[in-house]
Amino acid sequence: MEKYHYFIPFIFLLLNSIKSSFSYIFPVKKIILTNNINKLNDRTSIQWNFECRGYGIYFNDKSNISLIPYNLFLDLDNYFSADEQIGISIKKNSDGTQEMVIDAYFDNDNFEITHFILENFGISIPFKYFYIEIKKGQEYKLRFKTKVDQEYIEFGKDLIDVMNIEFKDEKNVIIHNEEFLTKIEDNI
Repeated sequence: MEKYHYFIPFIFLLLNSIKSSFSYIFPVKKIILTNNINKLNDRTSIQWNFECRGYGIYFNDKSNISLIPYNLFLDLDNYFSADEQIGISIKKNSDGTQEMVIDAYFDNDNFEITHFILENFGISIPFKYFYIEIKKGQEYKLRFKTKVDQEYIEFGKDLIDVMNIEFKDEKNVIIHNEEFLTKIEDNI
């Protein structure tokens, strides 16, 4: 009977840690890659419509790595590869993640940034957080890495901290850093 005395607290701790490691998954309606969210008819704007595909954003404050699903990563690779002035390479890491390295000159004010359009709000990832500069003004890597089995768009602690997110409860977040809020004049 003494063996089982330790078993019950162990089960309680295990269930508690599993519950605290899961976050609500916020459904993504669209992802828009553009330098001006209010001019969506611009030829440089690209949109992914996910209303029926099941994409979602998951906030994971236990990891410093931000991830996107593999097929979305491949879409971004194809998008950047289509531009002759941009060089792309994929780096495979020992932890099973892959990251995109971009060799190009970016004009920060005139280059596409990513907007995640959710049900009740939008999250914009400013240039300086979406592209991490490796070599001054010439080489960047994307903030979001991928894994072949990655299911959701996952914001890691690094982005959560800079976004200054307050979790009201499981389904309600407040982004205090207004740089990350999508400001839309017209209806998307």
